[in-house]
Amino acid sequence: MAEVSNATVTEVIGGLAPPPGITPDFLNPYSLQPAMIAMFVFYLLITAITTLLRMYTKLYITKTPGWGDYTACIAMLGYIVYCACVFSTFPYGAGVHQWDVPLTDLAPFARHAIVAEIVYPPVIFLAKLSVFLQFIHFFIPDHSSKSFYVVCGFIVFNFLYLAVSMLFFALQCIPIAMIWDPTIPGHCVDASTLYITVAAIILFSDVSMLLLPLTWIWRSMMSTKKKVGVSCVFAIGIIACVTSILHLVYSVREYGSGDATYVLAQLTFATGGEVASAILCTNLPIIPRFFRTMGTKFATVLSKMRNNRSNSDSSSPSAHSHEKDSGKKKAPLTSWRRFRESAPNVFRPNHLGLETRDLKPGFGTLMKGDLETGASVEEVEVEYMGQRFE
Repeated sequence: MAEVSNATVTEVIGGLAPPPGITPDFLNPYSLQPAMIAMFVFYLLITAITTLLRMYTKLYITKTPGWGDYTACIAMLGYIVYCACVFSTFPYGAGVHQWDVPLTDLAPFARHAIVAEIVYPPVIFLAKLSVFLQFIHFFIPDHSSKSFYVVCGFIVFNFLYLAVSMLFFALQCIPIAMIWDPTIPGHCVDASTLYITVAAIILFSDVSMLLLPLTWIWRSMMSTKKKVGVSCVFAIGIIACVTSILHLVYSVREYGSGDATYVLAQLTFATGGEVASAILCTNLPIIPRFFRTMGTKFATVLSKMRNNRSNSDSSSPSAHSHEKDSGKKKAPLTSWRRFRESAPNVFRPNHLGLETRDLKPGFGTLMKGDLETGASVEEVEVEYMGQRFE
């Protein structure tokens, strides 16, 4: 809000007459802004992270990006724009009761708020479109089935009512400047009825989007355990239903209320949650594949590191052998023929069922040639039963 000093507080005119017994507070009013900031930052983080994981999975792991992925990315970008529009209302009293907002802040508040209202419908539509396209990809391989046309019908329905609501928000006053300057000659319609209508339709849409996949899942041939697991992934739609209910409740409360700076801020709790939950609904079913793949890669890398360390240890003389024999005189060198005679079952590939090249340096040596026939062997030094051989 505009800066108000103690010297001028008595000269400030509030944007709305306060209720009986309430004294306007222009210096330190109660505000929803801290909660709004925390909520939107949280929503932005989880939606951005899940969208990045989704796109990495589809582009680099499965390598099967589709329209549902592209619409999810566009919806994420639109959500960032929507959040920026909401944040732009904060300096002008968003989240503060209108009687605690200076009258001079109402015009800029209305200008920024109407932009957020216009941006919201296309963003929520893109998020829902991504969910519907994902339904088709997962559950409806036959595009001539009844379910396919049902989903297409929902897509068209959502597009029409959200397009109409966007136009209505933009043209609720003619000229549009009359929204923030009532002194301009023109005509306005009551937007409260539209808020309630849009909230009711979104609630119906969200409930339908929750029930549709659950119906297909439990009619499938999957095991009960797998059905429960997949249902839990799509049950994130419950959050969308809860936010839609809040949207409807706040819209009804806003009806006839002049406290626009406060009530519209309450609406953003619901609308922001609706978009975020829709983005999560379309992202989360893809995320498990990312973690399965990364888990397998991590296990493979860890296994290779252990094998390399084991091979490195086995290729060097035994630490315990060096500790025991340090300070002692080494045994005299003996020929390989004597070694083979004294230890016939140790290095004979035929006995072990191995080729010579399969023998690893586990005894401090690396052999070449055919040990069984006494062919040439590289000069090495090995200890066996207290004797040294070369």
